Amino acid sequence: MTTTTMRQLALLVLSTAALNASVHAQQRGPDAPWPAPVPGFVPPQPGEHPRLFFRKADLPKLKQRAQTPEGKAIIERCKWLLDGATAVRGPGKFTLWDGAAFGFLYQMTGEKRYADLARTCMDRIWEGAIDRDNRYSLVPPNEPMRAGPSLSAVAMAYDLCYDAWDPAYRKEQAQKMFTWKGKCKKRGGEVSLERLSLNPDNPNPVSNHFALQVGGAGLTVLALAGDPELSAEQQQKLIEYQKGVDRHARKVMTEDFGEGGYFGEHAGPGVIAMTWTFTPWLLAEKVCAGRDWVTPRPNGEWMSLRFVMQTIPTAKGPMYTNPTAGRGGYGGDFLEQAGGHHSTYFCQGFGAIQPHRKAAMLWVYQNFVEPTEHQLYPNDLPAGQKSYDVFSYPHRAMFALVNWPFGVTPENPEKTLPKVAEDRRMGQYIFRNRWKDKDDIIVAVLFGSRTTDRLRRMMVWGLGQQMTFGTITPAVEGSAKINKARIDFFQPAEDGSGVVSAGGNCVAVDYSGAAGCDAVIVMVGPGATGQLGGSADKIRSQVQNVEAGGRKFSILTLTSTGQHPKAVVAGDKIALGGQTISHDGTKVVFGKMAGPPKIQQ
Repeated sequence: MTTTTMRQLALLVLSTAALNASVHAQQRGPDAPWPAPVPGFVPPQPGEHPRLFFRKADLPKLKQRAQTPEGKAIIERCKWLLDGATAVRGPGKFTLWDGAAFGFLYQMTGEKRYADLARTCMDRIWEGAIDRDNRYSLVPPNEPMRAGPSLSAVAMAYDLCYDAWDPAYRKEQAQKMFTWKGKCKKRGGEVSLERLSLNPDNPNPVSNHFALQVGGAGLTVLALAGDPELSAEQQQKLIEYQKGVDRHARKVMTEDFGEGGYFGEHAGPGVIAMTWTFTPWLLAEKVCAGRDWVTPRPNGEWMSLRFVMQTIPTAKGPMYTNPTAGRGGYGGDFLEQAGGHHSTYFCQGFGAIQPHRKAAMLWVYQNFVEPTEHQLYPNDLPAGQKSYDVFSYPHRAMFALVNWPFGVTPENPEKTLPKVAEDRRMGQYIFRNRWKDKDDIIVAVLFGSRTTDRLRRMMVWGLGQQMTFGTITPAVEGSAKINKARIDFFQPAEDGSGVVSAGGNCVAVDYSGAAGCDAVIVMVGPGATGQLGGSADKIRSQVQNVEAGGRKFSILTLTSTGQHPKAVVAGDKIALGGQTISHDGTKVVFGKMAGPPKIQQ
């Protein structure tokens, strides 16, 4: 095959020249052209590596970052997680991503011994080695959802060690990835790169299994595209595989997740869907393919930003409003960092959000997460060592070095994020009063998403309490698994207050202070039972049930002083301190309410 032909094939897979360059001039929103071209992008040449998460031209600056105090700490963290990085680890400690970690060390140091260790890792994987988490292997694969991440692990190592390996071995690895297929041990039948790209298992119509396959296939296709180790016929197939990945990635971001980052199977499964392969794929698409899935629409970015929006620090560690906490295997309220699925919110998240919001994510990490890491993970984080959100899997140090905002001053999220977040598809609404400390207040309402689970659809966290309030019932259209929310009214406010109505229920939140307390939460409709669940403190929280204008209002007040304003009915209105509350037939109306948010979601 000629170099010209190879270059043409590479451009077909990797270039975005056909995209309209006017995308960047258009307003961000749900209908913006997507993905957007990365300005000044130069497609990789055939055989150019590394390319997935950083390019060959990026190496001088990346090596400079590795010599900073932060960079040196990240490199040492990688070596520590590799048990010193002097040999390939044995069963029980070995991970499928150890080869990528050694490849990363090779790129940062130029020491070929690391590429040789990565080669040993690759050989072991193809010989049937399994990960420390025995659900991950390639020969044979466990099940399709595990196969996607497993295949991406060897693709990462191939990308990072390409220049260090001899041509025959490079070709062997490229051919093995392209032609790999295997019958799953657990379920899902036979899988291959072709199947993961074109026909992923279990779309269901929404399942956390799906995105892991899509991201894994996408990373592998990008790693191989245009390389001379594959034939022209194989490269043509990669073009079709890329089209399949694109199609399925859109489904992941618009049907499986909503535009506010909520997942159709709920929050815990949503973490599984994003961490192993999908947020790395978003970064690789930008670096390697010149396609920006983050800037034009909120969908991809809010997979990661939801943890900035919803996290509250506690004495036991950072927590976020997960309506399905306690559902076996899918995570709880805690923002877990050590492990496979429930991790990488920050080291990978920094690479999956817009640059101007990195200071906000850094603020949440440094103020809400990092202070309790040594307490929570004493065996995973030696005294005196900083984690940079790198736990369990050593290759994640690469994401920390590439993505971490060195030299950036942490900035309170209120500078770049709205205090109200909407996921209209899934019907999740988050109202937050501030980002400060354990006494922050968040009201999280969920009208949509899958209805077959027992959920905390109305959560009020604030002043050290994690409560439920009333009984929100789903307001959806579609099947029990699709459940696109049907919202009747939504009004956000600059200070985090707001009103949302759906399915006959209305929830209104007031953070203005006009009532003389920290927060007022009002419910009207069938769900307005007035019941408080969870860890309610009777001094800081009080419910008043009153009738006005022929309607029942459940009013929850939160105050740090213990002094609650009394609800007084005056005709069809309720006076609560200096605030008034009424209902206009569709929604709750506050007499005093801040103006609309100035910051776009």
